[in-house]
Amino acid sequence: MLVGFHGLHDHYTRVASHLPRTAIVVPAWNEDLVIGTTIDRLVSMDYPDGALRIYVVDDASTDSTPDVVKAKEIEYPGKVFHVRRDKGGEGKAHTLNHGLKQILAEDWSEAILIIDADVIFEKDALRKMARHLADPEVGAVTAYIKEGTRPGNFMTRFIGFEYITAQAASRRAQNVMGTLFCLAGGAQLH
Repeated sequence: MLVGFHGLHDHYTRVASHLPRTAIVVPAWNEDLVIGTTIDRLVSMDYPDGALRIYVVDDASTDSTPDVVKAKEIEYPGKVFHVRRDKGGEGKAHTLNHGLKQILAEDWSEAILIIDADVIFEKDALRKMARHLADPEVGAVTAYIKEGTRPGNFMTRFIGFEYITAQAASRRAQNVMGTLFCLAGGAQLH
């Protein structure tokens, strides 16, 4: 019952605007079919100019991922950075750690967003996520992720239904309790 009443409140306008300098870490391995679009969408988000950097951490891709990212690095100077791991295949955690070491060494970012290479953000998604970091009791924010395959077969529709019911309901309940048990691997802001 609490979960239902919680949804009636407008939580978005009650939180102060907070737009920290944000480094986006995108681990990528053989993502040439999606990484260009992902970068374009991230760059076009509604976020202050100069407050966003995108680090694509290439896990020794064997396709044209490095070429796509390097082209975007030229297209968006100072916004997109290609971070190459020569020794790949050690998993997402190693890839993320490689990128995070570089970002932390630069000492530029006030927040770090970790996303998957195939995540598509709405224009205001980062703005909505970042405002929660203004609260000193909030250490991380996760996004509401929807399955985006359209139109789909039975399996993709089932996955979409699972996202809507299980993820949304459990996240709402956790929000009411003031806790979060697990951050979505595809989109988390720290």
